[in-house]
Amino acid sequence: MRKAISVQSAADAAVLTASGGYGASFYFAETSRSLLANFVITGCGVGAVFCEGASPSLKNLTIVGNRFGIEAYSGSDPNIINCIVWDNTEGDLWDCKARYSCLQERYPDQAAGNIQVDPLFADPERGDYHLKSRYGRYVPVEDTWVTDDATSLCIDAGDPEEYPRSERMPNGARINLGAYGGTPYASLSSWPPLDEVWMTYWFAVADASASFESLFQMDLPDGSR
Repeated sequence: MRKAISVQSAADAAVLTASGGYGASFYFAETSRSLLANFVITGCGVGAVFCEGASPSLKNLTIVGNRFGIEAYSGSDPNIINCIVWDNTEGDLWDCKARYSCLQERYPDQAAGNIQVDPLFADPERGDYHLKSRYGRYVPVEDTWVTDDATSLCIDAGDPEEYPRSERMPNGARINLGAYGGTPYASLSSWPPLDEVWMTYWFAVADASASFESLFQMDLPDGSR
């Protein structure tokens, strides 16, 4: 029997850690319908994520400061997307691949949308893995927003087919990488070019007009007009 579970942080990304083991483990039968999303996984003495005969979706994770990143065995094929896998002492990925992610490994697959750049974490020494941004970054210990002198290239670098969900505006109309991507605590980006804003507005108006017009083209019962 195939299994499907979803584990996702409800607010600002929660932290998973396991000093003597793995932060998360999947054993046999989990498919891509099983989801682990919006977590920081750090300080794991063996590795961040372990997959044994399982192929879960690993989405918007920040995997940093572990012995190893993600390991896959026995035919596992995890769907790794929109993640940051960085500063893990013995490597990022074992027998698996990522898409639209930031990887520290030597030759990330750029054709799959991956990048290899310093994520520019806000304050990793104090456990703050929000991304630096000139346009706005959330500071959880102060419950406020600040601006930085640099902007992480992990902002607006996620899967272009995925809407940025709950990210505040301006969000570049593209989801961020890492644990905060798609959440209200994602770092901000610049507004899109004016022509893109206008086209988005024009299509929205056109869709609304078409929907409104369709109301008057419906076949209604006699006497209802």
